[in-house]
Amino acid sequence: MLIVQFVHDLVRDAVADCVGFIVQSVVEIVATLGVGLSAALAQVGSLVAKWARRLATDIEDLIRSIGKLAKHFHDADGLLQAIRNLFMQIQARRTPANSPSVPARTSDSFPEGRSPAAGDGGPRAGGGGDSGPWTATASNRHAATPEDGVTVQVTDVSCVAAAGDMLTHGEPSQSDLLNAFGDPDGITTHSVSELVIELRPAYDGGWFSSEEEAVKAARRGPLAANLQAPGGGGHMIYIEPVSEGKFLVRDPWGQGSVYTVDENWVAQYLSAGVWKV
Repeated sequence: MLIVQFVHDLVRDAVADCVGFIVQSVVEIVATLGVGLSAALAQVGSLVAKWARRLATDIEDLIRSIGKLAKHFHDADGLLQAIRNLFMQIQARRTPANSPSVPARTSDSFPEGRSPAAGDGGPRAGGGGDSGPWTATASNRHAATPEDGVTVQVTDVSCVAAAGDMLTHGEPSQSDLLNAFGDPDGITTHSVSELVIELRPAYDGGWFSSEEEAVKAARRGPLAANLQAPGGGGHMIYIEPVSEGKFLVRDPWGQGSVYTVDENWVAQYLSAGVWKV
């Protein structure tokens, strides 16, 4: 708005000056019966040229200033991203390294059984059951074979690294991610935020603020997804769409398993995800 006002005022001053001078010159020409016509025309031309040069100079200066300002905005965006990553790292490491279990989520913790809004650190994913209540409503469940492409988690709490391995096709691998987490033996639970930090900028992720957002993310393509049931711990799996309303899950728990789920299942259990940008 300020830029528009600046240009408006500049042009207004130029027009007012030129029009005022032309009116004055016309009065003089009439008073002298046309004797001063040639001189007046020359003066008008000179005045218009002067304002044209000034307008061009001022507008060029304005454009250069805008360019410099845009660069500062770009630098500020990088700074804000760095700050966001720092807070994510702090949040990701909020639970002590020797924490023996996954913090439980109760139905009162998150309205309607949903996770916190995107960007919240949220509960950490870990082992949790066989691998949790979500398997009861899955279909076509079977033990994983080598052809299924399931990365089996190396410990009860390394599902985040295993799901990340499947999402990236082993680049980085489960072992690489555990090392990046500072947990080469896989004895500590890890968070979605930690996985996002290690896989950026090729991947991004966050917590889903609604069931609709979870389903929309699952429809878009493969996810390393956090599962959460009210009153229980979290678990991370790999999920990808296979047909209209159907998804294939590769579960790293135990010896690994594969099963099929629908959008109702996604809406009920998916609380966060990591995806390729």
